[in-house]
Amino acid sequence: MAAFPVVGASGPRLVLVAPAFGGIAVAIPLHYMTTAEAVPPAQRGSPFGIVAGIGTLTGSSW
Repeated sequence: MAAFPVVGASGPRLVLVAPAFGGIAVAIPLHYMTTAEAVPPAQRGSPFGIVAGIGTLTGSSW
C-alpha cells in the first residue's frame, strides 16, 4: 500500500491492491496457528486471548 502514491495507472494499482488486502486473510489464522505450536495445550487460553485482543485493537472484528 505504500506504493499506491507512486503508481499512477489503474492497472498496476489493481495488482498492488490484491496482495495488500489479501494478505490479511492469511495473517489472521496464521498467528493463531503459530501460537498453538509454541504454547502447550493446557496453557493456550491466555495467549489466545492476548492474540485476539491485539488483533482487534484497531476495531476490526475478524
